[in-house]
Amino acid sequence: NIEAGEWLEYRLNVKTPGVYSLKLQVKSAQANAALSLMLNNRPVGDSLAIAPASEWQLQPVAELELVAGINTLRVKTMTGGYQLAELVFEQ
Repeated sequence: NIEAGEWLEYRLNVKTPGVYSLKLQVKSAQANAALSLMLNNRPVGDSLAIAPASEWQLQPVAELELVAGINTLRVKTMTGGYQLAELVFEQ
């Protein structure tokens, strides 16, 4: 499980700039699991609730404006107790 205060940081090498939808493959036994996102050192919206589920689910979380080249995405856990398997980007 990912717990409160933990964070993951990803360096994204973007060839085609634009707006991408981000979905997370997650599952959580906790009803109040939440995370926040930072893109290139800027907050992305408010904290995001992770819907409780015992099976893996693909949860839409944000629309991100990615620039060409390197972008840094940080996923910070506000309230833990969830598992994160994959980040899915779609343009």
